[in-house]
Amino acid sequence: MLWEVPWDELDRSFVPDHLTSLWVPTFAAPVAAELVRLDELVHVLREQCPWDREQTHGSLARHLLEESYETLEAIDALSVVDSAGEEGDGTGAAEPGGAEELAVAHLEEELGDLLFQVYFHAVLAAEEGRFTLADVARGVHDKLVSRHPHVFGGVIADTPEELAANWEAMKKSEKNRSSVTEGIPAALPALALMAKLQRKALAVGMMLPDVSGDADCLVRGVSELAASGAARLDDSDRVGELLFALVNLARSVGVDPETALRIKAANFRRSVETHG
Repeated sequence: MLWEVPWDELDRSFVPDHLTSLWVPTFAAPVAAELVRLDELVHVLREQCPWDREQTHGSLARHLLEESYETLEAIDALSVVDSAGEEGDGTGAAEPGGAEELAVAHLEEELGDLLFQVYFHAVLAAEEGRFTLADVARGVHDKLVSRHPHVFGGVIADTPEELAANWEAMKKSEKNRSSVTEGIPAALPALALMAKLQRKALAVGMMLPDVSGDADCLVRGVSELAASGAARLDDSDRVGELLFALVNLARSVGVDPETALRIKAANFRRSVETHG
């Protein structure tokens, strides 16, 4: 006979005898313990390292940006490996020390560097009496619970469109925003900015051009630009329209245009390096 017993009932669910064996499954990684160790380390560095002692929120800003971009680069590298593995091109992705293992290790490292930045800013804020790492974790936890009433409440939302509409309405109400576009950084990369604005438009019920029309627009527009020869005053607007159509088309098939172009740039970069 086999029984699966919860930990808190192990000493009271049944009476063992001399033939009873206890099997303990492999424990999951001790997430909480590792996070506490990192928090303690950041405090030690803040107290004992001359460089860490001098840092402020402002001085760390560029490091946060750099680590964010390095994390994105690691994600792109893993996406390239995954795509190559799906196509079966023999990259050795599954081999020990192969491309996949290296890409996964790189992403793990970069996420750690990014997490360190979050911890560092929380330590600075705690020193200033503003908030703590616990406040940060509690805040994002409670926010995510409140924004998922279809999971933790009685709201019914069965489609991604319904979820997006509910999400935008809650954000607008929580932050007392006058528009769903308020809070979107204008300095986002252009493709990412346009993709985000299009998603916001759909969330508030705005109609976007039909993607089949976008495809025709792209084919016709590229041909006209290629045949135009010298640059004209309206070429910038025309290219903007084509890029808008391309972003809309990418969104409709579930592709993030910013990520797609970054991956293409990474592949092209390797081609240039090989050629050179």
